[in-house]
Amino acid sequence: RPFRSFDAGEAQESVRRELTRLLNTRALPASVTVGSPLTAREYGLPAFSHVSPADMHAREDLAAALTRIIESFESRLHEVRVILEPHPTCPRSLTGAIAARMMIGFTAEPVSFPLAVNTRSSTAELTIDDPAEPSA
Repeated sequence: RPFRSFDAGEAQESVRRELTRLLNTRALPASVTVGSPLTAREYGLPAFSHVSPADMHAREDLAAALTRIIESFESRLHEVRVILEPHPTCPRSLTGAIAARMMIGFTAEPVSFPLAVNTRSSTAELTIDDPAEPSA
């Protein structure tokens, strides 16, 4: 086995760890225009404790910000889509997923990371979908 290579599960776990770091790092609000590349100064997300999970437009804005940050700083993911919905029982939380195509060598594999966002503390938690586990 070549040095420093991951199988698909290890690569997905590596991406999950990096996304967790990225989404839980606070950054200054981006001072660049939309469409221009982000720099290391914009690594992470600005605080989002002001976001109300009940506000559909605020959720869409946060999902768009997450998508842009992920596309800018996690080069192994392509075609990133972030979906956020109000948590069914916790009024200051959102649930959702990050779906993308992850490059493994020359192959793009679909991946999905379930996402839990606490707007009060501006924190995000990601897990890995296990296709072997039955859905509830």
